[in-house]
Amino acid sequence: MQVNIYKKIFRDIGIIGIANLFSVFNGILLIPIITKVLGAEEYGLFVQFTVTISLIASFSTLGLPYTTVRFLAGEKDSKRICDDLYSTFSLIALASIIISTLILLASNQISEILFKGEKVFVLLVALLIPIESLNGSFQNVFRVFQNVKSYTIVSIARTLVETLASIIVVLSGFGIIQVAITMVIIRSITMVILLITTVRSVGFQRPTFKRMKDYLKFGLPTIPSNIA
Repeated sequence: MQVNIYKKIFRDIGIIGIANLFSVFNGILLIPIITKVLGAEEYGLFVQFTVTISLIASFSTLGLPYTTVRFLAGEKDSKRICDDLYSTFSLIALASIIISTLILLASNQISEILFKGEKVFVLLVALLIPIESLNGSFQNVFRVFQNVKSYTIVSIARTLVETLASIIVVLSGFGIIQVAITMVIIRSITMVILLITTVRSVGFQRPTFKRMKDYLKFGLPTIPSNIA
């Protein structure tokens, strides 16, 4: 039995490593294509855009995706699992919408500081924050049930589709704004697919938020390490 556990651990590490390689593959393909076709300045805007989303999403998730794995990985009560998952989803949705609203209110200043006055990037960031935050939370359900293979397949599929779509957009003569819009579309579709998968997996019930105080106590201090 112990040997099987070790085999599973090493297998899961290998699978996650493959997913990480595909993330590197994304950068290797996009950097030369965007830089050559659109120029280094446009690529700089694209990097700023993606980094801003990742950074803010680390805050808006409140450390809850990692906390659900900590609290629910060994949980057998399906009703508790369902309640806790939808409670965390609701908190993350609320936090990300509040952050997006604040971003929109300060859109003029943010666009000048980060995006050289291109306000459309700020609008897309505000739109993507809730989407990206919930994507990570829905995808994390696979980790709760220790289904690393499905988790990795989703990661690889999204990376490949997003990379290839971005390349097609650039080579078709469009600019970096259209690439960002493509990201919004793909991640929105991903969110819908993951939501449907989650509902089929755990069902649905109205969240009660009973254990969210304990979740937040554990999750909020992990935010700095998640960013790092």
